[in-house]
Amino acid sequence: MGCVENHLEYPVEELELIKKEMKLPYGIELPSKIDIVHRKYSLGNKINKNQWEQIKLALNFPTDFSPYENFYNSFCDDNHYQLRSLIILGILLSYGNFTDKAQLLFEIMDSESHKVLKRTDIESLVSEMVDISVNKIRLLVEDDSKVKKYIKSLKSVKEKGKKIMLMRFCKSKMQNITKDEFVNRFYKEKCVKLLTARGIRNFLYDLIYKTQ
Repeated sequence: MGCVENHLEYPVEELELIKKEMKLPYGIELPSKIDIVHRKYSLGNKINKNQWEQIKLALNFPTDFSPYENFYNSFCDDNHYQLRSLIILGILLSYGNFTDKAQLLFEIMDSESHKVLKRTDIESLVSEMVDISVNKIRLLVEDDSKVKKYIKSLKSVKEKGKKIMLMRFCKSKMQNITKDEFVNRFYKEKCVKLLTARGIRNFLYDLIYKTQ
């Protein structure tokens, strides 16, 4: 899903999450297609039930959708799916190069096309990326006690992890950042790995042992 990562470094519980992620339709799609499809079938940054059915068709979702209902319901609020959250999910799980992913993440946060994001916008982006990668994706294997324990351990370093991610995405003294500045941050390997859900979880997993 984008960057090459060594699965041998992952615990068994992480491999179970990756296996479930790979059953979603995003892994064979470019992030640009995922972005376009979701924006096409949305209105006012929200996606209604009919639009959601169109998205599922366009991205070749599994015919039997029942195993994923609970997971996708976590992206739903007041009977509407949240456009931004679903695009971020798709980008994290998609197949694509890091510059495309970084540009699209910037653009989904820059909803009014100011061409610049505030530091608080990057904080919101980081928070949502971590929430999707840890809190939401765990719902794909909700009945697995070992995975639940693994997720609980990741949550113990979540706040520390978000602070480090923010510093990697946006230099400490920067209060505003342009798209080019943001994308350039991902030429560093330690940032590239944070463009996938599994990469974010692996980053948090490493933090557990660094804090012991």
